[in-house]
Amino acid sequence: TKNFCCILRFCEAMAYRGFLLCSILSFRDMGVMLTAAERYEVRRQKAAERHEVRRKETKKWILVRHGESINNILSQDWDAIKWTREDGLNNKQDPRLSSKGRDQCDRACDILFGQSKDTDQYHLFEGAPNFTSYKAVYVSPLRRTLQTALLTFGPAAYKFQIPFKALPWAHEARKTESDVGLGRSTLVQFAHDQGYEIFSTSANEAFEPMRTLKTTLAQLPEDWSTNPSKPTAKLSYYPEGSSEERGPMLDKRMEKLQAEMLAIHEEAAILVAHSGVIRWLLKSYMRNLKPDNLAMFYGE
Repeated sequence: TKNFCCILRFCEAMAYRGFLLCSILSFRDMGVMLTAAERYEVRRQKAAERHEVRRKETKKWILVRHGESINNILSQDWDAIKWTREDGLNNKQDPRLSSKGRDQCDRACDILFGQSKDTDQYHLFEGAPNFTSYKAVYVSPLRRTLQTALLTFGPAAYKFQIPFKALPWAHEARKTESDVGLGRSTLVQFAHDQGYEIFSTSANEAFEPMRTLKTTLAQLPEDWSTNPSKPTAKLSYYPEGSSEERGPMLDKRMEKLQAEMLAIHEEAAILVAHSGVIRWLLKSYMRNLKPDNLAMFYGE
């Protein structure tokens, strides 16, 4: 081990000297001998260029799991009586938030934006020196995530005109009927109703966040969650049949989601999604542990 360390340090020293020699030769090849200050400026500019390339290739995200859904009453609390009282029988596919889930969103909104629900005390949207400004909220087009995004971030997003954008690749991994999205027209109407409930007037649909949210939802195929050829037969939003989405099928969709997350034009954004999605994106850290409802994670 000692001999290996000595050889390693010797190679590092030779590599360092070789780098210096190459640097001197490159300066001489330019036909001019640079001063120490000029060499420093060249190195500083090259470092700045490398930093800019890295900045463009890196996106900052806050990942948010939705609040408790009506289906979570059964899957997490095993409370069939409460599930029935909250209309669970009519919420088997793409369930809404439970009353507890709505309360979770309301409390999260108060913590982030105060009692007024639109005071950006942590500079999430407004931005400030040394603070990252999140310029969009991306959301899985399922009802529980749409509600979570609107209830938690909606009032502040309206004040600062932050768009909400539907991201269909971020839907939950299909295990049961509850993970299958509704048709496009139903989702657009649902978003309209939720926006009216939160903002009290349909006039706000001419502004963010409702304007872009309804536009991006309307761009989905009507049968986006049931047609295995949408958007393409090679890679669809949902796999064919009714079996669980896992293994290579899930990996392929999540890799597509990652590519979409890196391709956004914003430098930083928020994604409201699901337990399975967050666990896959953060699998090196989560170790498949299920995040709590309304849990939030920061990552690059």
